[in-house]
Amino acid sequence: MFKKLLVIISLLVMPVTLFAQENQVKIVALVLTTADYNPSSDNIIQTLEVLNAQTLRVESPNASELRSVLKRFAAAALDNDIALVFVDAPILMLGDREFIAPSGIELRRGSDLLTQAIPISAMARAAALAGTGGAVFVHSSDLGSELPEGVTLAQIAPVQRAGTSPIIMVKAGSAMTLSDIFAQHSQSPVMELALLLNDLTAQVEITVSYVPNRAIIIKTPVVEGRGDDSSGSAETAEIAPATESANVVDPVVEAIGATAGAPETNGLNLPLVADTAPEDVVVEEPVVEDVEQVEVTVLSLDLLRALESGLSRAEKRRIQRGLRDLGFYSGLIDGIFGRQTARSIEAYQQSVSAEQTGVLTVSQLGEFIE
Repeated sequence: MFKKLLVIISLLVMPVTLFAQENQVKIVALVLTTADYNPSSDNIIQTLEVLNAQTLRVESPNASELRSVLKRFAAAALDNDIALVFVDAPILMLGDREFIAPSGIELRRGSDLLTQAIPISAMARAAALAGTGGAVFVHSSDLGSELPEGVTLAQIAPVQRAGTSPIIMVKAGSAMTLSDIFAQHSQSPVMELALLLNDLTAQVEITVSYVPNRAIIIKTPVVEGRGDDSSGSAETAEIAPATESANVVDPVVEAIGATAGAPETNGLNLPLVADTAPEDVVVEEPVVEDVEQVEVTVLSLDLLRALESGLSRAEKRRIQRGLRDLGFYSGLIDGIFGRQTARSIEAYQQSVSAEQTGVLTVSQLGEFIE
């Protein structure tokens, strides 16, 4: 009940302009760059926040991390209406196939792409898993090293392949223009992919794998009085962590295609620890005014992390959803606590004048889990 009051109070004090930006379409987005600093991607992230999208940002991933991220994104796409991918990375072409080159790639021969890179079509298949499909926007940047024989830098969008969403490739050097046009369209009451492509075509050189024959709506206003039942569906949808390769949903793996290479790791997430919680923890209650500070001091961070790891996936999703409702989290509601969740917890802790550890104390957990 207290959590609901917090959400209601936060909504009451939000600027009125935010309500005009509510979006009825459930969006999941992946923003992938191979640079630590990318202003166009920063703009994309801000626009996705306006669209109320669950957003996973990945910077400079290696090959193993990129495969792990792809599986997470594909699983999340199944639970959303639209899946959008923004890639600003070298796109290398071998024969008639295009590949996303991860950070640290070492190409001695063209065939190395098959084991070290991810086909761009795999991203397009993942985006197509969303309820009404999606799109992949690509800005191909230079690899910065000499390419082996038979490998070239892709300049145009690939041909259409079965089971993929449209792939839109913008001319080199046009990443900021893409982000600006995307932001402009997000301010419209209704945002539709075909209209976005029309504006892109008019202002910057693009190629498209294909134009869908049905409307793909990215944004439509929330109808007044419409109940939000998204939390119920998300609560029952389990997304297997990337580390649990034996439990990965078969349709997802089949849809994105098998990729050779190193075994999957936890990628950009913090390591997952054993799903156990300590028992019979007795804490003597000190007589002080700052309860939050005492809780962090008496219960060590290691113990709090152990308590956190003992939460169920449903409880972790509930916490992520609560942080999202309060405006601190915009990542995937997947029950996986990684760096993005930790940063959002720190922001929440700062807002309540608590020590910023990135790990919820017992009383803070109580604010999100009734």
